Amino acid sequence: MAAKGTILILVMVAVLASSAAVYMIQQDPLDDDDPPALSDHDYTILYVLYGGTNSDLNPEGYDAGDSLPLHAAEKNDQHFYAWYLDPGFKNICHMIYPDMSGNIRLYARWLNNLEGVGLTFVCSGEQTESSMTYEASGTETFRYLYYDEEDNSYYMYASSAREYKLGDTVVYSSFRERTYWLPWTPGEYGGEFPVDTQFGEKICVKETIHIDENTVHVEYIGDGWIPYLMTTCTTVSPTMISDLTFTFSEKFMFDIVDGYEVKVYADADITASGSGSYHPGETVTLTASASGGRTFEGWYDDEGNCLSHDNPYSFEATADVTIYAMNTDDPDMTFNAGTPYMLTTSGTSVLSLTIFDIDTGNKVHGSSLSEYTFNTPGKYVIYITGTYLGDDVFNFYTIAVNSTTHVFKWEFSGKTYSFGMNIDNDDLQYYRELYTPGQRTQGGSEDHNLSFIVVDEYIIELATFLRNKALIEGMTNLQTANFILAFTQYIEYQIDDEYMGYSEYWKFPLETLFDAGGDCEDTTILFCAIASAMGYKTALFLLPDHMAGGVVADVGSGYGFMTEEGGDAYYFSETTGIGWQVGMNPNESEYNESTVVIYLVPVKGTI
Repeated sequence: MAAKGTILILVMVAVLASSAAVYMIQQDPLDDDDPPALSDHDYTILYVLYGGTNSDLNPEGYDAGDSLPLHAAEKNDQHFYAWYLDPGFKNICHMIYPDMSGNIRLYARWLNNLEGVGLTFVCSGEQTESSMTYEASGTETFRYLYYDEEDNSYYMYASSAREYKLGDTVVYSSFRERTYWLPWTPGEYGGEFPVDTQFGEKICVKETIHIDENTVHVEYIGDGWIPYLMTTCTTVSPTMISDLTFTFSEKFMFDIVDGYEVKVYADADITASGSGSYHPGETVTLTASASGGRTFEGWYDDEGNCLSHDNPYSFEATADVTIYAMNTDDPDMTFNAGTPYMLTTSGTSVLSLTIFDIDTGNKVHGSSLSEYTFNTPGKYVIYITGTYLGDDVFNFYTIAVNSTTHVFKWEFSGKTYSFGMNIDNDDLQYYRELYTPGQRTQGGSEDHNLSFIVVDEYIIELATFLRNKALIEGMTNLQTANFILAFTQYIEYQIDDEYMGYSEYWKFPLETLFDAGGDCEDTTILFCAIASAMGYKTALFLLPDHMAGGVVADVGSGYGFMTEEGGDAYYFSETTGIGWQVGMNPNESEYNESTVVIYLVPVKGTI
């Protein structure tokens, strides 16, 4: 039976010590022989103090079946943490349990300070609100994160999880986290008396701390510094009173963090200071200055949330953070694709240069070179890490890269035509961001579906070119419609899944032109936009797994749909295959009056 009891204790203490930080093992100064039994006890207890002084309350021995508390030893320059059954501090021993047997040694573990120590308490009590009284329960956890020796104070973390019940019903619950500085100073002591704990009776002193005029906080401190019991009474008003008790539950160790890294990236022509390593709870102060005609805008986190517009800006170090000192310009620079650019900051020695595509989030470049050529239009963010006057410097720019000339080539009536267009990246981004991916599909309203047909300066430029060519070559109304249709048919067919990453992704006309590709709805929308700009009445034909255009043109015969509104005939205009002319239907068995949904496009103007 004695052996079984010993095994149970070792299992328990191994669990309690599982989160302990790594400390240097202090060697047992005694020999391996157990001390002789004392005459008035079954078993002896020998305390290994490593220079400390034992408590007069600790027993010299114990008898089989005893349940005895163990009290803290004392040492002038260190804090007592716990008693252990081994010199390697693996098996913690909080008390003498009834199923223990044999002569034992207890080893005192000392800490230089309380960094890495945590305490857990069980909360109980009542909260009265008006005529209702709720039963409160939960846990309270405290962690000693960092000790400031100069101020003799600890940077603390506290979390509180509580439930409030009315009978057996949970009315509401709460969870709160906070950090704060705890001065290590004595309070008002009110004498010694016993407090019952799960580790037996502890002799405590009463320390009263008045938090404010509404709350009285009392700590019952034993074993040198541990509050085995805490009470708070908060009187918010005569009808709202909280009376809570916090009973010590567990002491544990956790891995401490020596410091946090604060990294500040400065936008173009912004100089920021404050990057570096900080102790937990230390005040971080960031400052920024602007040059080159720029203006400082504010401090942002890496998710784009504004932290503050203050300059300087101060906060407590609680985690590794990256902060951006932003100017008021976005983008910082704009230039055409194919332009080599020297990406340096004046006076900075570049150590690394990383470039990300903002639209995709993909890393497109990373090296120690400071020159880079942007060959693909789009929007980019550039991170530059270097040194300036011996200090680390972090800079970033936003770059808008406009396209070089897009050249479109197509054939019509035996001739080859070409058209060049420069597309500004800002204009493209406007359409990219106008709708979310979820909105880029057939909507529940006609207005939504027709909103994709936009006649802007780019469509007017293209429509003007096509109209002038048609006039010069003497094309009829029908031939001109086919001329427009042929332009869209030579746009590369691109499947949404493969090119856009979504099963369905309707594009605005400028997006289709920029991508030089799209699927049936994209080229149909483009066709209707161009034809509408040239004065044609057009329509969207929504068909089973397909979209085609409709146009009112001088067609003697052909496939189309009559509309009740105005009685016009809108002739089928297939945009996805070369050679289809206005009035030709590639699949009459599936694309017919019983399957089509028609959306008439308002004429956008006549160029």
